[in-house]
Amino acid sequence: MKPNFKDINIKSTEKATTAAAEWEKANHIEKNWLTPELIPVKPVYTAEDLKGMEHLKEGGARCMKCYELRLEEAAQQAAEGRFDYFTTTLSISPLKNSQKLNEIGVRVGKKYGVEYLVSDFKKRNGYKRSVELSEEYGLYRQDYCGCEFSMREREHREKQFL
Repeated sequence: MKPNFKDINIKSTEKATTAAAEWEKANHIEKNWLTPELIPVKPVYTAEDLKGMEHLKEGGARCMKCYELRLEEAAQQAAEGRFDYFTTTLSISPLKNSQKLNEIGVRVGKKYGVEYLVSDFKKRNGYKRSVELSEEYGLYRQDYCGCEFSMREREHREKQFL
């Protein structure tokens, strides 16, 4: 497995370095991973990709477009790397639509000739278990999906509780 630290929330080298450091922590737990490859920082989407969707709520059309862009990028990299499968960890979130993620993943997988691993990691207490393991091993847990819109929504909710 080769981790990919190109994510829409990584907008700086500092964030990429943090992601790599967290991966290294996890690598000490799971001993068979490869060395991480830091790749150039670039967002998965551009302002033009989501034009007119900036104010939509999480879970709507903007998220579906983002799923498409993320999974398309993953499928393309999986094809270039000649991997057998690709998937996303987004399905662990109770706020993410696993059915839509899987539909999009299967579609873009066919486009690039790489099988998408259909998943819903929140099933069978997967989300709860991920929280427990993160706590046990001292791993960072991000409390938003990663996009700037979700981050703003989270910041807005936090201000309401202050």
